[in-house]
Amino acid sequence: MLHIQLPNWKYQMKKIIQTIAVIMLFCAMGTLSIYTTNASSVKKHEDIHDYPLPLSVEALIPRHAEIIWDSVIYRGPENEEKIAVLYSTPMLGHNDSLKYLELFMVDEKGSATPQDRIYLGGRGLYAVDKVTPSDQSITIHAREHQDDDPMCNPTRHIDIIIKHGRGVITISKQYP
Repeated sequence: MLHIQLPNWKYQMKKIIQTIAVIMLFCAMGTLSIYTTNASSVKKHEDIHDYPLPLSVEALIPRHAEIIWDSVIYRGPENEEKIAVLYSTPMLGHNDSLKYLELFMVDEKGSATPQDRIYLGGRGLYAVDKVTPSDQSITIHAREHQDDDPMCNPTRHIDIIIKHGRGVITISKQYP
């Protein structure tokens, strides 16, 4: 005769409840962030990097945002990094989105601190074609609307240059 010992279900349930309580405690204290992105919704441009954003940066981006581009734009001597993220957020109740470029500083422990958020436009104002980072600036190659353009198809080419340094950020536009 074969005897199969079933696990004690009361003990298993107690362990599950304890695990859930610990996770809730860490979330409430702010030391654990449960946040995932839908990888299929992230647009893949040719210059988006292949490694994932640090979770500390993802936690600071709005949940409903769609990441268009991101890159490490500065690496410091003490393993700190400045990361730029270009994302769009849908406007609730509208068939529209708002575009932002946000800069984050990530320390050697992986903690992210937002440095600046730059509003780039909404209501179809810009269609981003390419983003080019350099040591002290980020150039966004985009198209904006002319008077006779439909909302879905801006045609006027524009370069938005964002110069970032130690605390000072300047934004300029050039029409090539």
